[in-house]
Amino acid sequence: MSVIDTLKIMAKVKTHPLVKLAKVVDVGERVRLEVDPGEMYPRTIEDIRHSLATDTDYPLLMIKAMVKELPVEAWDLALVGEKSELRARALEVARLWFTEKLHQTISHHSMTLHILKDDRWRL
Repeated sequence: MSVIDTLKIMAKVKTHPLVKLAKVVDVGERVRLEVDPGEMYPRTIEDIRHSLATDTDYPLLMIKAMVKELPVEAWDLALVGEKSELRARALEVARLWFTEKLHQTISHHSMTLHILKDDRWRL
């Protein structure tokens, strides 16, 4: 990947309201990024709630269906930290949401996203 492509990717990530939480670690054949789950999950769930309220801005129809099949209280449960199957499903959907928004932002370049370890956000 050229230096110009690298700079474009970094600029896109830094300016997107949601995916700016991801830090570009390396750009080579694949864009390597990392993100703190303590920032990613709450902000992503806020983004999901906004999309549910306005019925807009879904990253993919498949993810839209996954979001809509979860009960509204799943998003509150996801933020509380009590382990349950519903919480795990909500966090997994939020991870997919964030990853797809990030992938769209970097123009579908190959990427690797490393979610940093934080026991509060274990599935």
